[in-house]
Amino acid sequence: MKIAVIPNLTKDPELIYSNKVKEYLASEEAEIIDYGKSLEGYDVAVVIGGDGTILEIAGEAARTNTPIIGINFGNLGFLSQIEKADIEKIKNILSDFKTKDVMMLSGKINGKEEVNALNDMVIRGDISRMVSLEIYIDGQKAGEYSADGVIFSTPTGSTAYSLSAGGPIIHPKMDGILITPICPHSLDARSMVIPPDCRVEVKIVPPYRTKPVLTADGKTVKTIENDDTVEITRSALRLKLIEIDDNNFFEVLGRKIK
Repeated sequence: MKIAVIPNLTKDPELIYSNKVKEYLASEEAEIIDYGKSLEGYDVAVVIGGDGTILEIAGEAARTNTPIIGINFGNLGFLSQIEKADIEKIKNILSDFKTKDVMMLSGKINGKEEVNALNDMVIRGDISRMVSLEIYIDGQKAGEYSADGVIFSTPTGSTAYSLSAGGPIIHPKMDGILITPICPHSLDARSMVIPPDCRVEVKIVPPYRTKPVLTADGKTVKTIENDDTVEITRSALRLKLIEIDDNNFFEVLGRKIK
């Protein structure tokens, strides 16, 4: 089995823990690589960092169909299956493991330049400036928000930014698209969950107070012009996350989010 060990160098700058992982996997072919290297040909990727580190490589791992297991060196670490203090667990997990496929989102502006996200796509205005957005679902107008922005989330991302904005938690074994306004200027603006095969279109409407931006998993993709249409759908890519038998979703939820 060929294993890629991918460290976050701000969390493990001297590769102390990365080399420990290599030692624990002494019987395997493990190699420490950086973010930019392709995962083509690797059977598993061990990610050392936090949720942000996993989000960094999720697209490449999904593209190459490479299962991921995360070792949490961050704060929340909701996507990671092993905590830093339990790093030696990696010895037993990779000898016989199962995976779960999780949904990702696809985003396009005017039908071009597709980007993918594991957690969420966000359209938002500049700091302290509201944006007015019309939401269409399968061609039918579903609502209009005047807000700081709108989050379009996967079930995996429902415990991230969307949750902070008041959105519901969706079980990760479900597929669906969660739409959550950010600080809406209306008392009746609420989150909604729609089926995963729906096509969401977003248009900017007057008054044009700001130049909104589209972000994918926290990274700015592009500034949205007034006449642009943003399309968000379920991605053709799915990410494989390695499962640990004793990791109960509700127990982890209660421990991580208090």
